[in-house]
Amino acid sequence: MLCLLLIGALVATRAPLHEGTAVLQARLLAELDRPQAIADLFRLYERRDENGDLASLIATFESAAQSPRGRPDVRALATEIRAELTIAQGQLP
Repeated sequence: MLCLLLIGALVATRAPLHEGTAVLQARLLAELDRPQAIADLFRLYERRDENGDLASLIATFESAAQSPRGRPDVRALATEIRAELTIAQGQLP
């Protein structure tokens, strides 16, 4: 079921294929109250290997996770992705 929702969100979102990471981050933070933010969270997560430094991605996911205007599902997914990036960096408690 989640896969169908993701596919629907990806189809509904008219995002350019070659937009910059900074543009994607700005759009994501502007749309946290919309379902399209879920698709952009996944798009941003897929770019984790393009940048050597994950700090800006982690900061964006952290902002999305803590935003009071964000949808609960968007905030939960941002928290999960941020945790995965933290583990990938070896920042375990």
